[in-house]
Amino acid sequence: MLSVLAIQNKVFQKYYLAGQVEN
Repeated sequence: MLSVLAIQNKVFQKYYLAGQVEN
């Protein structure tokens, strides 16, 4: 079972890395 923080962390990394690629 994934914790809410773990899910938020994955989502944050996903968008953060996507932003890095965009820039």
